[in-house]
Amino acid sequence: MLIVTPENLLSVINRLFLAGLVLLMLGGVLIVIRSGFFTLFFKGFGRMKQLFFRQARVLESDLYAWKPDNRKSSAPPKRVLLVILGPGALLLLLSVGLTFYYYLI
Repeated sequence: MLIVTPENLLSVINRLFLAGLVLLMLGGVLIVIRSGFFTLFFKGFGRMKQLFFRQARVLESDLYAWKPDNRKSSAPPKRVLLVILGPGALLLLLSVGLTFYYYLI
């Protein structure tokens, strides 16, 4: 038999809310990374690195030049975002619903 006391319910509500919030924050970070927001910063820091730290002339030749493969994307796929954002939103909504229930009893 499951006995739910107000103290236990409040603890469950808090844990659900925090778990949902963490999942939504992680999903938000992945959305920002996927949008390419940080690529401008990475390119700028790469240029600053070239100004301050010179490469040897041998490394500047075409034989040593590293060219990234543009076909592969390092952004997380949309399924990962749905798997993280969906349960996060559901946990937050469940915690809000249980909060209303908590204050009605």
